[in-house]
Amino acid sequence: MVPASYGFFLSLPLCLDIGIANVAIISLALSHGFKPGFVLGLGTCFGDLFYAALALAGMSVLLQFTPVRWLCGSAVRSC
Repeated sequence: MVPASYGFFLSLPLCLDIGIANVAIISLALSHGFKPGFVLGLGTCFGDLFYAALALAGMSVLLQFTPVRWLCGSAVRSC
């Protein structure tokens, strides 16, 4: 039996990656101060929010078709 902590520790490298936006935020905050880094961080958050809204809008359009709902199976239930 494998302890659950093995899965947790094996997934940490996938969750703790430092992307290009985080590197830009860190370097901007270190060179110009907290406020410009914070503003850049807010901008990346709003960008991610925009992409998530686009993805949800696209999925809502796709789920209008019965074959797509059928392919998704029990993960997506029709109302």
